[in-house]
Amino acid sequence: MLRLIAHPVRLKLLELLRDHPRSPVHALADRIGYAPAATSQYLNQMRRLGLVAARRRGREVGYEVADRRVLKILRCACAAEQENGNGGSR
Repeated sequence: MLRLIAHPVRLKLLELLRDHPRSPVHALADRIGYAPAATSQYLNQMRRLGLVAARRRGREVGYEVADRRVLKILRCACAAEQENGNGGSR
């Protein structure tokens, strides 16, 4: 799980989902500057491992963090960054 989360794009997606739950792929793609297809692939990798969940709303699929342990890991990582003087989230 940690190896998957450690990837910079997946980490950024998890941070976004923490702050903006139920976000659709196009909104996440816009925020990270990747194509929706590539963003969807990253999300599907995390969904297969149970880290995120997909919820359909009409024609859109919204994603959210499914495994609460991910939020704990993000909190620890952000706290460590702040302690090291790097200013918080990425």
